[in-house]
Amino acid sequence: MLFNSYLFILLFLPLTLLAYYYLVPLLNLKIIPEHKCRLFILLFASLIFYGYWNPKYIILILISISFNFFLGLRINSITQSFKKKTLLFFGLVFNLGLLIYFKYANFFIENLEIFLNTSIEWEEIVLPIAISFFTFQQIAYLVDVYNNKTKEYKLLNYSVFVSFFPQLIAGPIIYHNEVKTQYGNLGGLKEVGNNFTLGVCIFILGLFKKLVIADSLGDYANPIFLANETIGTQIVFIEAWIGILAYTFQLYFDFSGYSDMAVGLAKLFGINFPFNFNSPFKAKNIIEFWKKWHITLSRFINNYLFTNIAIRFLRFSMAKNLTNFNFLLSIAFPMIITFSLSGLWHGASWNFLLWGTLHSLFIIICYVWGTICTSLKIDFSKNTIYRICSILLTFLSVTLAFVPFRSKNIETTISFYKSLVPSKNIFLPSELIGHWQLLLEKYLNIIPYFNFNFSGKYILSVENLQNSSVFIIISFLIVWTFRNSNNFVRIKNNKLVFPQLEKININSFGVYLVYIMFFLSLVSLINIDPSPYLYFQF
Repeated sequence: MLFNSYLFILLFLPLTLLAYYYLVPLLNLKIIPEHKCRLFILLFASLIFYGYWNPKYIILILISISFNFFLGLRINSITQSFKKKTLLFFGLVFNLGLLIYFKYANFFIENLEIFLNTSIEWEEIVLPIAISFFTFQQIAYLVDVYNNKTKEYKLLNYSVFVSFFPQLIAGPIIYHNEVKTQYGNLGGLKEVGNNFTLGVCIFILGLFKKLVIADSLGDYANPIFLANETIGTQIVFIEAWIGILAYTFQLYFDFSGYSDMAVGLAKLFGINFPFNFNSPFKAKNIIEFWKKWHITLSRFINNYLFTNIAIRFLRFSMAKNLTNFNFLLSIAFPMIITFSLSGLWHGASWNFLLWGTLHSLFIIICYVWGTICTSLKIDFSKNTIYRICSILLTFLSVTLAFVPFRSKNIETTISFYKSLVPSKNIFLPSELIGHWQLLLEKYLNIIPYFNFNFSGKYILSVENLQNSSVFIIISFLIVWTFRNSNNFVRIKNNKLVFPQLEKININSFGVYLVYIMFFLSLVSLINIDPSPYLYFQF
């Protein structure tokens, strides 16, 4: 089931909210505490939500939940370090084994066929939705139990922690400590009105991002990338840049839109989730970008993967007296390993590995540049031109790295990269031959070196090229001028406040803006099937 569907918005969500807030007091079950009734409703609704895609995978998530819960109990009850470590290792093997089987078995077999130059008879394994997210969330839980940072004695609470439908499909990746107390206090919900109002606003912001902006950008990006996958098709320079810019913003508005909806939906039930994005395209370097993009994944990778790898490399360096190689062993190698694994987590193909590796190299370069500036006592932090150039360079780096993220394989990735490099002959759409050609040629001839040719074969029509350019420009304006969702709207003194609008004394317009967004989002669903999120089957 998708958040961006009439089924969810007009049926599933209202029924769940009615049961959550009104059915529980109506039943007035004295033998079951109110908060437990609400937890049962959330669990039941979440399993329906998950099973809507394929009911048989409800068994999979229930097995995963039960195994990790009881293993967590066992780890918490043991004091001997070796036994605790053995049980944790067993838990990691189980969770990673489950993920590897469902997500990477097809990838391994396909590459084995290529390596052995033979055909292997096998039935393709279907990837269950959300397995990457609920696996990582439970790995974090087991590690935290092992480190005595958290514990859970109630299966119902733990089941809702893992399966709660707002975050189940694509995060955010929640730590148990962040919600343990919240799930235990659902009986006496406070500030229901404020939570509900703010939750609805954040949900609509996310819905608008997904349906009106991201899906529209996808209509322009998808044909270009699909054409690049066709043998013998060479994307022209201008259209290639339109394609990758449209996809960059499509992915951002799609995923951040989902994350906003998840936060807003949780708010409707009185649960506070961490925001997953914080205006990442305003980042001044790639390290800052990863502190603002997919925040809960970044902190998981840092806390449970990078830090442990770096510590082991650093210990090896100290044991072998390799102090001259500290940067390589404590930063560079761990970074490459971490982001390569992160790339494979995003998808089982070599191009995702390339995407992760590119980001690791960007971060290493950023570290080196920072070290050079520090050693030379150079401070560019107050230089406006430097800051603007840094933001643009970071955005360009992230955009170029998204080519393998969107492409089907390494071959199509290389082909698309070639299209992004301008040649001396710049081809413009053949549709412009005639009046527009005569009008434009006198201006284009002023530009040195390049020859402009009006015989280009474009995937998109001239009208769609214009529309896509407008959407890309609007996207730039949105990400660079508006605040992030967590700061765009908030509750202040029991009043809905839009800080940016409040500054210019038009705060009341914010409510009408939300209404307009909701109306446009619902209208956009008419006569079309809702499109899945780009992170839907991860």
